[in-house]
Parts: sequence; C-alpha cells; structure tokens
Amino acid sequence: MSVGGELAFVALHGVVKFLDTVFWVFGKGLIATALAVAGLVARAILGEDARGAISARGATGASESRRRAKDETLSDLLSRPPDRRVSEAAKGDARKLREKHAGWCEWYAEHDVGTLLDRPKPAFEVIKAHYPHAFHASTKQGFAVQLEKPGRFPALLAELRARGFQDPTRAVVEHVSFVLRHAFDRIDRRGFPEGRILRIVDMSRLDVSDTGYEAYSFLKAMAHVSSVAFPERTHKVVIVNPPAAFNVLWAVFSPMVSARTMARVRICKDTQSAKETLLEDLDIRDIPREY
Repeated sequence: MSVGGELAFVALHGVVKFLDTVFWVFGKGLIATALAVAGLVARAILGEDARGAISARGATGASESRRRAKDETLSDLLSRPPDRRVSEAAKGDARKLREKHAGWCEWYAEHDVGTLLDRPKPAFEVIKAHYPHAFHASTKQGFAVQLEKPGRFPALLAELRARGFQDPTRAVVEHVSFVLRHAFDRIDRRGFPEGRILRIVDMSRLDVSDTGYEAYSFLKAMAHVSSVAFPERTHKVVIVNPPAAFNVLWAVFSPMVSARTMARVRICKDTQSAKETLLEDLDIRDIPREY
C-alpha cells in the first residue's frame, strides 16, 4: 500500500474508534453503521486488522487445564518461524510480522485449530440456517469458490444464545475458521501462492437489523479473524447486489486502497454484471444459477 494509503487507513481507524463511541451512546445509526461497515469490508479485503477480538471467554471462563493446554500450544507456536502467508502479508515490515505472527498463533491456540476439522460442531446447522453459505465448484485455476449471503446478524446471535451459547460471536468465529480450514485442507490444498478462495458475497439480505452496535461488533470480529487467521488466501471478492449506500461509500473509500488490492475486488450492481465478472474465473455451467 502507498504511504497515502497507509495514512488513510490510520485516519479510517480513528473514524471507526469514534463510531464505537457513537454506537455505545446512541445504540443505532444507519449512516454511522454504513460508514463503519464499508471501512470493515475494506480492512478485511486488505488484510488490515479491524481491532476486534477473535474470541472472548464465556461467563464461567475456560477450565484451568484448557488454559494450560492453550498456553503450551501458544508458546510452542510462537517459537516457530511464521507461516509463509503471514510473512507475505507483512510485506517486509518487521513490526507487522511480529504482530501478525502473534495474532495467528493466538487464534490457532485459542480455537485448538489442529483438531478443528474433527470436533463436533453443535452450532453448525443454526449458523448455516441464519447465515447461508456454501462451497460451489472451483475456479478454472482450481481455487475454492464460496457463495455467502450475509445479513440479519442479530437474529443469528439471538438464536445461538437461545440454544445455550454464552458467547455466540465466538461460536461463529470458530465456525468460519472451520469452514475455511476445510477449504484449504480439503478443496484447494496447494501451497503459496495457490490455495486461495473466490468469495461471492451477495448482500441482498442486509436489512435495518444490521445497523445496530451488536451487528457492528460482530462484523469487526469477522473482519479480524479473516485478517489474522487467513492472510494471503483471497483470490477475488465479488460483491453482488450491494445496497445503494454501499456503492456510494465504496466509491469514497476505494481511492485509499492499493491497485493490487482493488484488482481483487469486483462490485456488481446487477446479475448481468455478476455473470460477466464470474465468467473470468468460472465456466458458465459453474456460475450459481441466480446469477
């Protein structure tokens, strides 16, 4: 990213911190949320840290044995060289490398990622029902393709609480970690620079319920785990059916984004433009039928 881009994101982080305060005071605000969400999308795509927590302990806390196991795993991971993708994401900046390596190790230890694919998933069906997403074919280059339809996040979090999950955001973070680990362990297992994903993000389900502070905090956690846990994993992000306000806000934020990053992002206002964009990477028979 250029020096100007770095300064712009420093300024954007200040805006996000200010919006945190606004949300605590007023609870909701459509314009504030739209600005914040656009900023978070930009950070997630760039691999920028959205300053959200990857996880939070429940009211009862973790058991002492689990804490010890986590600490031992974390210590072992920190002693190893950083993952190749983490190093690439730091782009030669030693401070960023230390931070990204520490964040990746913390995520791995906190969620016991080594056993993640094999453990029971009690939240799986609930999350899939409220946050539709699925793998869909592969690109011509062999990258995994994920179709997702985010939105109505408060309903998802409320349903998880009703089913006994004390920390629903953590449950979703672990689910997302599981899904992406599956993508890179079972669908596209190739090493760097392959082993990436094409995300088709259909925003048509977003509604007014996604303008509250809870949804904003949830999005911060999702952007953070994407940045920390899966750097250098995005092939392309195709945003479909964005709200009108998103188009305006993205036009404001896009000059802050490097040309390299913008080359990965496509915003499609209608199904025809989505089809044309997806044909760059998919055969016509592999494009989801709604596009």
